[in-house]
Amino acid sequence: MTRKAKIEAGSGNIFADLGLPDTDNHFLKAQIVSEITGSPVR
Repeated sequence: MTRKAKIEAGSGNIFADLGLPDTDNHFLKAQIVSEITGSPVR
């Protein structure tokens, strides 16, 4: 039996996509950490 995955385009904010509260604040913190560590954030 083959299962098909449902794929949806993201909003660009994973925290909003997951339905978490205070998404803008979480995303900003992720961007700051990305700059400090050198990891890319889209």
